[in-house]
Amino acid sequence: NLLYGMCFIMVNEVEKKFVGLQSKNVVLSNALVRSAQGLTLAEKRILMAAISRMDGVMKPIQITAHEYAATFQLPIRQAYEQLRDAAKVFLSKHITYYGEYNGHKGVFQVNWLSSVFYTHNEGFITVEFNPKLMPELCDLQQHFTQYQLKRASSLRSVHSWRLMELLQQMKKIETNDGWLIIDLDEFHHAMEATSSYKANFGRLRARVIEPAIQELQVKDGWKIDWGVIKDGRKVSALKFKFTHEIKNKLI
Repeated sequence: NLLYGMCFIMVNEVEKKFVGLQSKNVVLSNALVRSAQGLTLAEKRILMAAISRMDGVMKPIQITAHEYAATFQLPIRQAYEQLRDAAKVFLSKHITYYGEYNGHKGVFQVNWLSSVFYTHNEGFITVEFNPKLMPELCDLQQHFTQYQLKRASSLRSVHSWRLMELLQQMKKIETNDGWLIIDLDEFHHAMEATSSYKANFGRLRARVIEPAIQELQVKDGWKIDWGVIKDGRKVSALKFKFTHEIKNKLI
């Protein structure tokens, strides 16, 4: 009994030490939500975890392999590998979004990060965001989207995550429901649709839209009805009607 009790305490201490970041909030400008983010699922996880720790201040952010594994329900070895692989390419990753610069509207292409440091022996990555992204990440008073990281922690598709962000942008806080109507070209941009998906709407529906909706409904309590808006015979926009049942327990 004494040995069992000691083991139980040790396990609890390990669990306490490696707490995930699910309760943290990710806050992005709406421009970034509708951007082409240029990230794989693992890279998206790391950067959104880092944003959730910023607290509205541009500063170096450290993410350990253990808290990354705990947040996204991954084996620790896989967490180490994903941090290592992301560190090799992060400085080449850029985001493309519509914005305003010196009074002129246009398209920004900005690198996500200004620096990245990774140590495999100690198991952590430290990232520093590009200062040019400061208006899109810090001190946001309006035109922003916010969600808890746990909303995406169980997702296994970057398309599901991106659709969740688009819906979250339009969700009414009081009722957890809303409408999203988005031009097809803008949806292509946000989802970084390939040329084959752009040319064939049936393929986009089968490979991107429907799997993303299915995962959000199964894993995070969304109820989503969607349809198309046509200009003649051509699909010109998408419409999503949704409600979101907040779940206390992640799947």
